Amino acid sequence: MGIRVTRYPDTRKYVSLVNRMPSDVATLGMEIRAEIIRRTQNGLDKNNRSFKKYSPDYKKAKAQEFGSARPNLTRTQAMLNGMDMRKIKGGFRIDFPNKMENKKAFYNQRVRPFFGLDKEQRKKVLQFLKNKFNKV
Repeated sequence: MGIRVTRYPDTRKYVSLVNRMPSDVATLGMEIRAEIIRRTQNGLDKNNRSFKKYSPDYKKAKAQEFGSARPNLTRTQAMLNGMDMRKIKGGFRIDFPNKMENKKAFYNQRVRPFFGLDKEQRKKVLQFLKNKFNKV
């Protein structure tokens, strides 16, 4: 008999429990979505580090157009506002259902990774699950 150590807990056995908490799960999903947007607009990636700087040409054009050349992925706000959260079996899903905004997000994710849970968000999700499962 051995011990298996994993980085993240296997929550598959708790799917039916999570499915019985739709309002709590939806609330958590909306909070995570809002935190991703807030963090991104503050110029921080998914690891809470500053975004990679813009190229000199883009930086100059952006500064002239918007008055700021600090990367925050919000040129028109359309991409981040296009981020959607919906409840799915076993949890929630945050994605970009609009094809154009999905393309923008995909490109930005490769250059300046913004989409994902930072360390604090992962702790928040695990604490949420722990609190719910301890009540059962």
